[in-house]
Amino acid sequence: MQPVRTFVIIVVLALLAVGSFFLIRELEKQTTEVVKTLPTRKIATAYQVSVIYYDDQRRRRYQLVSDEVSEYSNSAGKRFTKPEVTAFDEQNEISWLGKAEKGHLASGKQKLTLSERVNAIDSPNAKRPIYIEGSLMYYYPQKYELSSDRLVTIGDKVSRQQSDGFLLNTKTKQLAVSDRVRARFAVSGSADTKDKKDK
Repeated sequence: MQPVRTFVIIVVLALLAVGSFFLIRELEKQTTEVVKTLPTRKIATAYQVSVIYYDDQRRRRYQLVSDEVSEYSNSAGKRFTKPEVTAFDEQNEISWLGKAEKGHLASGKQKLTLSERVNAIDSPNAKRPIYIEGSLMYYYPQKYELSSDRLVTIGDKVSRQQSDGFLLNTKTKQLAVSDRVRARFAVSGSADTKDKKDK
């Protein structure tokens, strides 16, 4: 009976050791990935910046205006303070506008992240532009995609809805909203609503 018990204990300890080894390797891998994406130290800072980004065909894709822009030593891209974005379509017309407290442009300039109090307006010159508010949005200029996987409020001047995310193709103007719509509501304070209340 004693040898069997000893054998079981040895097997359990061996399994724990193997499991711990793989767990430590996975944690090291995740930590390394996080460290790679974090900026190391600032190598340049500019203030009151306005910059225009072009695509491979030399078409103006978007313009960024920011209070402060910082670049980092490990090619972690550029960080923006209070960025304002003006994106353009292939006809050089304004496609959408956006602003936020913070922004990050990846080193390849293929991904723009806007965070903290993000406001975007799709088709600002249209009769019924779409307003989007949230805490985090991504823009992929090569795909003409503006998206979020966080809680957002989407709507126009008539009604709004809250959703757990969206994907907007700014070229085709197709808007896909998350299936998990949290709320729909009419915008209060319009002239029609006030007239009805007064009567």
